[in-house]
Amino acid sequence: MRQLSAALGSLAPPQVPTPDLGERLLIADTATVLRFDGTRYGTRLPVRPGWTQHVRDHGQAVVVVGLDPLPRSADLARVDAYRDVGLASGRLLFGLARPA
Repeated sequence: MRQLSAALGSLAPPQVPTPDLGERLLIADTATVLRFDGTRYGTRLPVRPGWTQHVRDHGQAVVVVGLDPLPRSADLARVDAYRDVGLASGRLLFGLARPA
């Protein structure tokens, strides 16, 4: 996950100012892709239409990378617990991404 962070332009822990990652989001009505440095590919993000509109309205989104594993099948309660532990332990990294 640290290599993923580096490919995004070095994300930061919550104790320091959130770095600007630049134009990394390719947003369409049904899909959003997060681009990485050094590759022509990206990662498709599961998003809701309300999120897409929010990013369009505000011009940025927070990217959060957790350094510990979290199953794709995790429910909201497990994600909330993961977030709480990750924040307390410094195992979450943050950055601001803008639509391209």
